Amino acid sequence: MSELINDFIWQGRDDVEDGDQGKRWHHKANDADMHKGVGLVGFGCDLGVAANKGRVGASNGPNAIRNALANQAWHWDASLNDSGSIIAESELETAQKCYADALAQQLEQQSLVIGLGGGHEIAWGSYQGLAASKAVKPDSRIGIINFDAHFDLRTPAPHPSSGTPFRQIAEHCQQQSKTFSYCCLGIAETANTRALFDYAEQTGTQYLLDHQCTRLNAIKLLETFLTDIDELYVTICLDALPAHVAPGV
Repeated sequence: MSELINDFIWQGRDDVEDGDQGKRWHHKANDADMHKGVGLVGFGCDLGVAANKGRVGASNGPNAIRNALANQAWHWDASLNDSGSIIAESELETAQKCYADALAQQLEQQSLVIGLGGGHEIAWGSYQGLAASKAVKPDSRIGIINFDAHFDLRTPAPHPSSGTPFRQIAEHCQQQSKTFSYCCLGIAETANTRALFDYAEQTGTQYLLDHQCTRLNAIKLLETFLTDIDELYVTICLDALPAHVAPGV
């Protein structure tokens, strides 16, 4: 059983002398202003990482990210709505569907929605929510940009995991006769087998290896990629970042 739980207490520095110009994330999350703005949905899950033979602990991610954001300065004329987190307990597919439903609802209410993981199994739930949302036209071409050291195009063996989400999306697109538009920046050659590179080529996945990720290369690739899509889903895996920037890696 998985359900949406909102148990995080937003708190932090309060610069009352600055008035409305001193707002931080924790102020906006506690604000009653519900007009369209930024929505947050968490996905606290270790099931996908465990199934991928990885080190568990990702389930603590959503609240760890909230805690890191709470004291950051807020610079936008927008509301912040935190709907809480789906806590994945025993069945990954059920949890992903619950997260997808929560995300779809937020997409219909907010201008921008940010999902907080969790392992990268969040990606399959995010895509499901985006594809099902009434805010997205049924015939829209969804493009995915993934900042990641891994393709995450593994074959479920035998079950889905944090390493399979984009293969699941690719297979879903094939079943629905839709184009699989996937771009991955930061691929580590040593972390992806030949089978994964072959499948990436087979599915038309566009990518840059980690040592190719210069600003000019990224701009050139993304400018072309973005011209062929209607909706954009951006996802970031911490392992694409150096450990001094992302201590959780």
